[in-house]
Amino acid sequence: MAAQLQPYNIIETCHISPPKGTVASTTLPLTFFDAPWLSLPLADSLFFFSYQNSTESFLQDFVPNLKHSLSITLQHFFPYAGKLIIPPRPDPPYLHYNAGEDSLVFTVAESTETDFDQLKSDSPKDISVLHGVLPKLPPPHVSPEGIQMRPIMAMQVTIFPGAGICIGNSATHVVADGVTFSHFMKYWMSLTKSSGKDPATVLLPSLPIHSCRNIIKDPGEVAAGHLERFWSQNSAKHSSHVTPENMVRATFTLSRKQIDNLKSWVTEQSENQSPVSTFVVTLAFIWVSLIKTLVQDSETEAKDEVFHLMINVDCRNRLKYTQPIPQTYFGNCMAPGIVSVKNTIC
Repeated sequence: MAAQLQPYNIIETCHISPPKGTVASTTLPLTFFDAPWLSLPLADSLFFFSYQNSTESFLQDFVPNLKHSLSITLQHFFPYAGKLIIPPRPDPPYLHYNAGEDSLVFTVAESTETDFDQLKSDSPKDISVLHGVLPKLPPPHVSPEGIQMRPIMAMQVTIFPGAGICIGNSATHVVADGVTFSHFMKYWMSLTKSSGKDPATVLLPSLPIHSCRNIIKDPGEVAAGHLERFWSQNSAKHSSHVTPENMVRATFTLSRKQIDNLKSWVTEQSENQSPVSTFVVTLAFIWVSLIKTLVQDSETEAKDEVFHLMINVDCRNRLKYTQPIPQTYFGNCMAPGIVSVKNTIC
């Protein structure tokens, strides 16, 4: 049975910014890797942690450390505390951090009735339950000149007393991709975990690099095409959460033995004896299963219907520029890899 949404209490909403004086006001242009995300929905993430203590202990010991470490982390990942600036057409959007003014909305909440173990399990759960522990990104501010200033990220930490903690994140994908966001979370959690230790003894991830956006070239004017699409789709529309109705979410796992069996089967069936990676064989299995499901649910017998699979590929250290884009580059640096197949495979 899917988990159902239970009430939760907002304990505190505050603003977290980099430590005073550590980051100057900074403007970053969008690259052609960023531009496609202007028209797409927010990116959401949920992280679950076991935590056996009470709400009182959580508020007294855990939350202050979490806030402090987040502030220090934002010193290095400052665009997350900034704004997406959207001037009137034809001026292009850009990212801006205003020192002493910009911050990230941080919400602390409590849920005493939702089953934490069920919430983090692989079993089906109502989508509204998961959306309940996601933060709400504030609406944009519009200046008299018609310039939109959209917040980039919001965070929420929800305590399930005696059971666990959920850290939820909502952000516009325009600012950075999953590689950068994972870098941000690892840095933040490393600082949180090291509370009370001598900073000189703490091993932290490498710092992000913001200063190499000029390396990324756009000779085909890809960004211009995405900007036209963004403007034509009503650039004044603010991305927000729309909770789907009558939907559940579940996680399906494959064991190591199942993956090895799939690899053996592919090797036996294929003329090409090259080794197949876990990623490839797992993705192929899921995609073919999805196609079969879609075909079975379809009311038509369109044998020539083509299905497409798009995979985002990290381009860091792959683009043939004079200077490589470093692995710790802050921003979007993904390109789509697309595979197409007719449903005759079913």
